Amino acid sequence: LIRMDVLTRKGAEEGYGIAAPAPLDWECVKWCFETAADMRSPLIIATMPGKNTGMSAEELAAAVKYYEKKYPQVPAGFVWDHGRSYEEAARAILTGFTGVMVGQVRFVR
Repeated sequence: LIRMDVLTRKGAEEGYGIAAPAPLDWECVKWCFETAADMRSPLIIATMPGKNTGMSAEELAAAVKYYEKKYPQVPAGFVWDHGRSYEEAARAILTGFTGVMVGQVRFVR
């Protein structure tokens, strides 16, 4: 898996966007990688707390890591989007996410 800054910088430099689907289950992750491989496109797998109700962050990470190995030709990133806390962001990084975003509004006083 590729760090988000590296993946998105390349897209910005070369003038293309990168799809960032939020798959609900193992099969959806498979379809994302299959489609990216067919289209010779990079891919960002995204999730948000409470949105991927079909699987936990750890299960999603296992699926992403499995298909990333099966489709090595697909440059892929894995982002935890709209996290609710720094602890959640740390857990995402330890789980294997290559990018995290924490909603800072909650931390402004």
